[in-house]
Amino acid sequence: MLRNPRVALWSLLVAAFALLAVAEWAWWQNARARSAQILAVAAATQSAAIDERVREQFENLTLIGKGLLAPYLDGTAPARIPTPIAQALDRVLAEHPELRAINVQTPDGKEILWSTFAQPRKAIFAPDDFRPYAPAATPGRPRRLPTKGC
Repeated sequence: MLRNPRVALWSLLVAAFALLAVAEWAWWQNARARSAQILAVAAATQSAAIDERVREQFENLTLIGKGLLAPYLDGTAPARIPTPIAQALDRVLAEHPELRAINVQTPDGKEILWSTFAQPRKAIFAPDDFRPYAPAATPGRPRRLPTKGC
């Protein structure tokens, strides 16, 4: 039999506590892995939705460009946008309320030839501003925004 029941009781209590701690740690690791998996699936789903939306916008712009401005794809800039093209671009803008304006710019991107929104002829953004990952696109600017506390 047991020589000291107190030692046995304390040993049993320590063993139960250790078993409980191991079970809790395993549950926590499992919950952490499940959360990471759920977040990865959610991020992939959101990324795919954004990718599809951007792809759709570029396809629409390509169709508009090829269909309406085909005579000018050789690099020549028209002196004035023909009325049927301007009307078609106005219809596109009406069908896509998320677009604020459609600008038709010179081939070098420095001057606005026509816009659905009244604005100066000089483009607000330089052509290189639309290539944020190009090495010479934004000289002197950081590649990422600074965060608070940096």
